[in-house]
Amino acid sequence: FLIEDKFESKGIIYVQSDTIIGDITDVDSGNFDIYITPAEQTADELKELLNTNSFLRLIISKTPLEERMDDGVVVVNETIEDVFDAIEVDFTGTNNVVVKATWEDRRVAQDLADSTLNTFIDWKITSDKRDSQAALEFLEEIVPEYDSEYQASIGNLEAYLLQHPEPFRGDR
Repeated sequence: FLIEDKFESKGIIYVQSDTIIGDITDVDSGNFDIYITPAEQTADELKELLNTNSFLRLIISKTPLEERMDDGVVVVNETIEDVFDAIEVDFTGTNNVVVKATWEDRRVAQDLADSTLNTFIDWKITSDKRDSQAALEFLEEIVPEYDSEYQASIGNLEAYLLQHPEPFRGDR
């Protein structure tokens, strides 16, 4: 029997829990018995992304497999499926996410592992930036309303102080 050699390449990223803002604004699921580590949450998120052709396509675009993307629909679909099968995601401990890529060519295995991690990091940064921009736009919308309420309160306080001057003795 002829056994094909396959090469494995691994990459690990260290992830931390969400920011304090995320913790404050997070909706509580009410399930207090389950603690999901940052690594587990990140690994699950990455696994979900790997189920999308667009994310796999981004990974492929940063590897030598990109050359196959011009060879017709059948080859494109086979390559996407092969890459999906080649990448595994797991977590170790509380904060480490491990990506393992297996391929016949050691360079492609390494590029797939690197590209998966880099594509995920880019996606995460872009996603977080969009969330931050949405939050900023929301705050910019509501600040004028609160500012007008604040200004009205200041006016009411000044009017009260004028109507009720400080007494000669005691507190107002």
